[in-house]
Amino acid sequence: MNILVTGGNGRLAQKLRSTPDFNFLTPSREELNLSSYSSIDKFLEEKTVDGLILNAFHYLPSDIDLNNIKSFNEGFIESTKVNLLSTLYLYLKLNHNLKFIVFLSTGLDPIHESNHIFYRNSKAAVSDLLERLWYRDQKIKTIFVHPGHMHDDYTFSMSALQLVNLVSKIDELKNLTTYGIFDKDKMQAQELESIKSYHTVNVVDL
Repeated sequence: MNILVTGGNGRLAQKLRSTPDFNFLTPSREELNLSSYSSIDKFLEEKTVDGLILNAFHYLPSDIDLNNIKSFNEGFIESTKVNLLSTLYLYLKLNHNLKFIVFLSTGLDPIHESNHIFYRNSKAAVSDLLERLWYRDQKIKTIFVHPGHMHDDYTFSMSALQLVNLVSKIDELKNLTTYGIFDKDKMQAQELESIKSYHTVNVVDL
């Protein structure tokens, strides 16, 4: 099974390891430019993609106010191309063969994830798009994954390892449900549990 991971240059994608059952495709930006339809077409010309992990996002600045909002027009346009339009284009290009979509996001909780609101709003827009596409077509299994707050080699490695395990259980997971794969034995997850910030997230037992 070939699984395309967008954001192939990212640390999480680089930590993923293929197994006998899964072959992770982690193209660089030079190989797959999500802001270019022709680049997407070229990359997919001779490839069969069975699963899609959405891991690439264009970052908007965290602080925008009346003094600088007009200067961010190009940033908003680029963000829409990379985050929303490329997701829709990949969906339309691949939906005849695609078995599942996994959308990675740390920004699905608006109460406790209230920083970097423009970046997180962009992620929320993708989540909304995928949910509406499923209800329209009811075809491709779609799940949302909180991968934990990755900040060092250990957390990136653990999230990647658990993401591989999660994909291996994709048939058992509920459609349009958010799952958490952070390591519950580590302080990060203990803190999240103590403030109950992710009470709507189903922690996967891996």
